[in-house]
Amino acid sequence: MSYKLSSFEQQIGAVSYIDCIGAKQLSVSELLPLLLNSSGYLTADLEQNSAAAKIIRVVIDAQQLRNQIAETNTALKALNTENVQIVCELLLTTEQLSDTVDIQQCSNQLLQLAQLSNLLICDLKLFTAITGAQLLADNSQQHNAQLLADLSLKGVVLRSSPANPCWFYCTTASQGSLAFSNQPSDTALNTESGDTEFTSRGSLSAAITAFMLNAKRSCDALVLALAYLHQQSECATAQPLAECLTSSAQAWPCDLHHYPTLDTGLADSKLAAFAPTDTFSLGLYPVVDSISWLEKLLKLGVKTIQLRIKDTAAEQLEKLIEKAAQLGSLYKARLFINDYWQLAIKYQCYGVHLGQEDLDTTDLSAIAAAGLRLGISTHSEYEWLRAIAIKPSYIAMGTVYPTQTKPAILIGLINLQRWCKTLAEHYPLVAIGGIKLNNIEPVLATGVGSIAVVTAITTAEDYPLATRQLTQLQQPQRRV
Repeated sequence: MSYKLSSFEQQIGAVSYIDCIGAKQLSVSELLPLLLNSSGYLTADLEQNSAAAKIIRVVIDAQQLRNQIAETNTALKALNTENVQIVCELLLTTEQLSDTVDIQQCSNQLLQLAQLSNLLICDLKLFTAITGAQLLADNSQQHNAQLLADLSLKGVVLRSSPANPCWFYCTTASQGSLAFSNQPSDTALNTESGDTEFTSRGSLSAAITAFMLNAKRSCDALVLALAYLHQQSECATAQPLAECLTSSAQAWPCDLHHYPTLDTGLADSKLAAFAPTDTFSLGLYPVVDSISWLEKLLKLGVKTIQLRIKDTAAEQLEKLIEKAAQLGSLYKARLFINDYWQLAIKYQCYGVHLGQEDLDTTDLSAIAAAGLRLGISTHSEYEWLRAIAIKPSYIAMGTVYPTQTKPAILIGLINLQRWCKTLAEHYPLVAIGGIKLNNIEPVLATGVGSIAVVTAITTAEDYPLATRQLTQLQQPQRRV
């Protein structure tokens, strides 16, 4: 290969990364040390990856477009891409593209680079100029997914106008728009103008790659990268860039103030916030699958409980929900019904709990209008930002520990602690997944105000004793 792909390559855990950037651009290694040293590094998660896995970051500006775009494409094509994630950021404007000698050839080369990449980051106008396609947030997910498929693209982050920056994230499976309501005056996120030291050096792709090296999916890495850069922008108004990148106070973003809002099409302008719970500390939160267990635990004084029934005929299901509602009212409990929101409304239960996959098919306005509370399951930063957009009554986070109840994303204690620090002042939080008496204390130490349990009670030899012990361990929610 005549072209040397990497300016440097480093090994982080079991994943290596390569920066293919110009000399004046921000490298991933400038961001990583601070993130790796904050709140414990997810080494165990990274070691689950193949030792051959690589993350390659490519940043193309006007000079590189003229001098080495073809060689970059040749080098990337030669890779075994099965275990490679390529993040590509184009620091170009349509004017710079127009200034090239052969516009069509350069556009073809950029499209080829985009097709080789797992995530393309560029200006919306530039994307249209390269592809001839209109990929817009106003389009349906199905329309945009088909457009990406037709272009042989995997995922994109498209930035709108500099005056009011917004980032549109789209893959063949999901899409969402991210923006800041509290945009700093000296913005570090303006990738069009290049006015700041951060953005003129390809900071967004560097931050996304750094978080991907912390075992984050691209959607979550994008959310974290924007929050991190927003945090740094506030720091940069008072300190030089070098000091911001080494400041112990500016590490993993854990203040909701720094996070963008995420619109995935769920939030209607007419949708009001869901009814609040009467406390941020919901306490012990058993999840049961029968009226029998529901009644047993309500009699023991449990005040927050969820009925999760699966594979039941419609006629029988309605009778069960009706009976559950009667018991919840009798014992003055916070009874949440999993999934069956129509019946929960009909029988005026306390609330409904939904998974991420249920949000797209549920009439959220009907639940809010009926005055019911809403809890939402989340497993990542992107998912809890998606939940926040509809102002739920509480947010559940898991899976904390491995569990056999159903396949799920394992978040671990480090993520849970970070998310509690970010959200505990704003929403009641519930931790769920594999939590039992012998491992509950580290979970409580994260600051979460409620522990959801499934088998910790129902498989216990002495369930009244297990219920009392778990109840006694509950504590007020706090920001750690």
